[in-house]
Amino acid sequence: MTAPPELLPWISVNERLPETTDDVLIYHNLGDVERPEVPHAFDVAAYLGEETGWIFPWDRANLNLPPRWVQYWMPLPDPPKAVAGQETNQGIDKG
Repeated sequence: MTAPPELLPWISVNERLPETTDDVLIYHNLGDVERPEVPHAFDVAAYLGEETGWIFPWDRANLNLPPRWVQYWMPLPDPPKAVAGQETNQGIDKG
C-alpha cells in the first residue's frame, strides 16, 4: 500500500488570498449560522474579491460567503489519475 499524497499546508486568509478565481478548499464558520452543532466546515469555493466574497461551485448565483467567514484555504489536489484500463468516473450511474 502506498502512502497518501501530502497535502499543501493551509493558508490563512490573513496571510494571503487566492490569486485566481479557481476553486480551492476552504475552512469556514458558516456552520455557526446554518448548523450551530457544526461550528466549522470544509467546502470547495472560489474567491471573487472583497465585494463578492467566496462562492460555491454548486451555487454560483445564490450563495456567497462573506470574506470574514473563511479562515483558511488551500489549492485543490490534482484529480486522480486513471488506472490502466479504467475510467476515473467508474461506478457513477450516468442514468
